[in-house]
Amino acid sequence: MTPHPAAARRRFVVGAAACGVALSLLAVASLGAGSLPLGPGEVLRALSDPTAPEAHRLAVGALRGPRLAVAIGVGAALGTSGALLQAATRNPLAEPGIIGVNAGAALAAVLAITTGAAASALALPLAAFAGGLIAALAVCGLAWQGGTAPARLVLTGVGVAAVCSALITLVAVFAAITDVQRALAWLAGSLNARDWGDAAAVWAQVAVALPLAVVSAPVLDLLARGDDAAASLGIAVEPARLGIVALAVLLAAAAVAAAGAIAFVGLAAPHLARLIVGPGAARAVPLAALIGAVVMAAADLIGRRALAPVEVPAGVVAAILGAPYLLWLLRRTGVG
Repeated sequence: MTPHPAAARRRFVVGAAACGVALSLLAVASLGAGSLPLGPGEVLRALSDPTAPEAHRLAVGALRGPRLAVAIGVGAALGTSGALLQAATRNPLAEPGIIGVNAGAALAAVLAITTGAAASALALPLAAFAGGLIAALAVCGLAWQGGTAPARLVLTGVGVAAVCSALITLVAVFAAITDVQRALAWLAGSLNARDWGDAAAVWAQVAVALPLAVVSAPVLDLLARGDDAAASLGIAVEPARLGIVALAVLLAAAAVAAAGAIAFVGLAAPHLARLIVGPGAARAVPLAALIGAVVMAAADLIGRRALAPVEVPAGVVAAILGAPYLLWLLRRTGVG
């Protein structure tokens, strides 16, 4: 049931405030967690006081801070991307992986690792970004038949993703075991050893794309009603859909390039956002971004501390915790 606009506004404010509080608590916990544990007071002092112990400032500012920033940026990017794709394709199960972005980025990254092309720090994320874009362009091109019907776009994405996954397996069979291990670590969605450059790359695209997505909310709402309804109200359906898909692809590719293949977040965050505020994109899209950020920050913190000193990649934690929740959510609310 769609809530009244006033109720939806109240729910958005409450939901956004709750996400803000959760992110603040997660940030303090994440910045304080590690081989050098820091309390909340020590974390705040390391952030604000130049006379704080150098070891504390190094741990917070140079090691844990970039990792947290990447986690939040990746979560926001995936949440926004999923919300855009679900509206554009009218498919509540759409997410970045379903249009081939994750698989294309993964294939490009694995090829870069196994061929030695990922020797520099920038080579791997650039390869992943390019692979995600190429795969998405291939999906759109193959799905085009005088237009991009949502069902055809999704089915084509599934096929391209399957081909990319098969090629990844083929490459792994012939690659050196050390390269395969590195590739698997990346594919699992680890945020280990991220720096401020990785964070800046993700946040630069989120800062541009999220406002564009919110501005596009009226078009998203019309597309969600169906192509005929949107066209009758003066919307150029195909250009609008392709533009929104392109925006979603850029966000997803940036997220995958920074953190590897992360499942679930782009699928479930929009569902939860709509459960709170209803289907209106002006509120659901930014709330999905906030929920995605909370999920990724929590997944990374849990992965670091649950089995310490062994680290579980954030992508694995997100899938383990998120899949059962998603099944419950779909059973409770229905797929549509």
